[in-house]
Amino acid sequence: MAPSAHSASAPEIIEIRFTVEPQYAGWRLDRYLQLRIKRLSRTRIAEMIRRVLTVNGVPPRKPGVRVKRGDQILICRPHPVEPDVPRNVQELSRGPGYLAVAKPAGLPVHPTARYLRNTLTEVMRQRFGPESGLQMAHRLDRETSGVVLFGVGPGATRRLKLSFQEGLVRKTYLALVHGDMASERLVDAPLGPARGSVIRLRMGVRPDGHPSRTRFVPLRRFGDHTLVQAHPETGRQHQIRVHLEHLGHPVVGDKIYGHPDSFFLALLEKGVPPDLPMERHALHAVSISFPLPDGPPGEARVNAPIPEDMRDLMDRLASGEATPPCPTSW
Repeated sequence: MAPSAHSASAPEIIEIRFTVEPQYAGWRLDRYLQLRIKRLSRTRIAEMIRRVLTVNGVPPRKPGVRVKRGDQILICRPHPVEPDVPRNVQELSRGPGYLAVAKPAGLPVHPTARYLRNTLTEVMRQRFGPESGLQMAHRLDRETSGVVLFGVGPGATRRLKLSFQEGLVRKTYLALVHGDMASERLVDAPLGPARGSVIRLRMGVRPDGHPSRTRFVPLRRFGDHTLVQAHPETGRQHQIRVHLEHLGHPVVGDKIYGHPDSFFLALLEKGVPPDLPMERHALHAVSISFPLPDGPPGEARVNAPIPEDMRDLMDRLASGEATPPCPTSW
């Protein structure tokens, strides 16, 4: 997705352009857009097709129109009022071909239907300039804090991404979870879209899913909660959160996993319930080790400090001031 914007005396108009790839030739237009804009419902996509979208300069009007290879899809809509996000991105380390930063919780990494400019990519563009050559090598969920790697230039970025694909990058996360995890656990459970869920982003353990492995090491117990290290050996969407739910130890503050769908749907309508101890889930990408993408052969390791909200919650748990519940309805 390649968003752009232009100014006018009327409200600013955002342009989002897609070029239909060969493998999607013959798909219904609404199905193709669902693939490219995952957060939008079919109802929203159908409305967009009727009102603000053209294919090769012509309004299609019907969601069932079949797309062809090379079709130019243009969405023009007024610039939305985006939610406020933290923009305090901290530079952690830089070296041959890479830059590592600490992303705050709540900051999306890429543009979405809800966030266009309040993203990590836009923050980095504004801070370092569009000619910096910085390109993100991987991603974190919006509510997850911690280390994010950027390549400096296309060659370094390509080598960093290849290191991720080949399993040469070692990542460590910290998660505060419900329950007493008494011993180290290895979860080898394939993941795919959750069956029967109305939440399109929700993933689940399923036999026909993609191979997924995570090792969990308990570090400290806080009554009915445990601080654990998570070492993902694969990089599936929501992998750590789903595997922890699979173990019966969902992440504190998680709004999707550890609850029925009704909890998340009610949250969208009513806002964050008062009995959640944090506004986000307690998951932090604390360190990453990777082969240097440029210069002499070698490896770098980058650490991100534990954010204040997680440290504060652990302090309150240790003192007995907080007992985060694991609600099942809302």
